[in-house]
Amino acid sequence: MSLDEITGDVENAVNKVLHCVVDRLESRPGFLPWVMLEMPAGDVLRIPSELLPETIREGDVVAITRGGSSVTLQLDPEEKARRREYARELRARLAARSQDDGGDVDV
Repeated sequence: MSLDEITGDVENAVNKVLHCVVDRLESRPGFLPWVMLEMPAGDVLRIPSELLPETIREGDVVAITRGGSSVTLQLDPEEKARRREYARELRARLAARSQDDGGDVDV
């Protein structure tokens, strides 16, 4: 899958940001290291790790910004913190719910 296919929904919008999560880092002897990004729709985009900072880790959030004919990739620590806080709050609500009603969760 190409970056053009992934960012097609932002093709006509300048400076629209698409947030992706680093799913994993792949490295094999004799091959370039890759970063596997999980896109919002669940697709996975494989990009060379040299396009991102050396400090990148699994779970980091990468902002992809398309401005005209250029694409910018950068880490977004604020979005990562926002998502972690949301997950923490969700776990706390689920834990409180299971304590309040005996563990059953209505779906």
